[in-house]
Amino acid sequence: MSLETNKALLVLHGKITARVELLEQWLSAGTAKDYAEYQGVCGKIQGLLEACRYTVDLNTEIEENPDE
Repeated sequence: MSLETNKALLVLHGKITARVELLEQWLSAGTAKDYAEYQGVCGKIQGLLEACRYTVDLNTEIEENPDE
C-alpha cells in the first residue's frame, strides 16, 4: 500500500497497522479467555483493516484529483 501524498494519512495508516499487528500478536499468543473474546478481537481487526483500506483509497483519490 502506498501513501505518499498526505502525511496525515501516512501517520494514520501506520497507527492502524501497528494496532492490527498488536492484536494479531495477542491472538496468536492464545490470550483470549473464551471464544467470545476471540471473536471480538477478530472483529476489531476486521474493522481496522477496513479503515486501513479507506486511508489507501482516500490517498489514491487525492493523488488522482489534487485540485479538488
